[in-house]
This record gives sequence, structure tokens and C-alpha cells, in this order.
Amino acid sequence: MTDWTKIEAQYIAGDMSLRELAKRKKISYSTLSKAAAAGGWAEKRKQFRAEVATSALDAARERGRARLETLMSGTEQLLDSAVAALADEMQFQRYVVTEGCGEGMSETTERTFEKRDTRAMKDMAAVITALAGLLRDFYGINTPAQELGQKLAKERLRKLRLEGDEIRRRQKAEDAGGGTIEVRFVDTDGAEA
Repeated sequence: MTDWTKIEAQYIAGDMSLRELAKRKKISYSTLSKAAAAGGWAEKRKQFRAEVATSALDAARERGRARLETLMSGTEQLLDSAVAALADEMQFQRYVVTEGCGEGMSETTERTFEKRDTRAMKDMAAVITALAGLLRDFYGINTPAQELGQKLAKERLRKLRLEGDEIRRRQKAEDAGGGTIEVRFVDTDGAEA
């Protein structure tokens, strides 16, 4: 006896065509085709695939969200550590010094000098800059240069749209009255290009 429920499930959840399934189950294609049509298998397969895709996307989004939260938290912790280190006034004046004590022995100590470690200062500035950049990216905060670039791009787009509108208006007028069209392109400063 044919287990139609199992065959339907195999079709809906699988990749086989009805012909392949009929061949595999040793059922005539016309019989299987009629059962599939009567049971709405094609629509059920489509719905099943959509649900699987949605579920997979939701899981991927959740993994991405969790990963991003971890990155953001880690970046904030690193920035907090850097800021705490900067609060130590002697941070860039302490050096680790290894001195020989004789007989192949050495001693490592931390000592404070008047000279500041400019390399360590540059490194700390680079770390803070990189971390601040990551946080700006995470939170979608633009730098002043990015803001200006976006403002200029919006203005260029607005001017291009206005020029397009003017060209269409003149074309429409020419089509209606038979006049000529003169097109001039103007730079952002108003000078003709």
C-alpha cells in the first residue's frame, strides 16, 4: 500500500521533481501528479521553502546581532581601558628596565623618568582613534568630513534633478511649439562648465 503522507512530505521537503519521485517510488507519473495536484503539493513546497528561508535568515540575523553586540561591548571595554590609562599622569613616563646584577643575573623593574615615551603616546592615540572609528561605525555616527561629503552629494543630486526637469520642460515646449533647446551645465559654484 502507498503511504501518500510520506511521499507528500518527501516531495515538499525535498528537491526531486514529481517525475523523479514517481520513478523512485515506482508509481506512475500520472497517479502521482493527480495526487500532488489534489493535495496542493506545489504550493505547500513553495510555502515550506519560504518558511525554511525565513527561519535561516532569522537565525543568521540573530547570530550576526549577537556577534555585533560582542564586538561593540569589547570595543567599549578597550576604549574604557585606554581612557583609564590616560587618567594616570605618569603613564608615559614609566619604563620597564632590565639591569644586569652580575654573574649572568638580571633584574627587571619599573622606573619613572622625566622623559615621556612619545612612541607609547602615538600608539595610544592610534588605538583611541581606531576604537572611536569602530564605535562611530557601530552606531552610524558620521565624521564631519563624511557629513560634508553627504551634503555635497545631496546638493549635486538636487542640481542634476533640476537640470533634468529643465531639459524635459524645454523638450516638451519644443515638441509643442517647435522651438530649440539650449542646455548648459553649471558647476556647484555657478560657473558654466
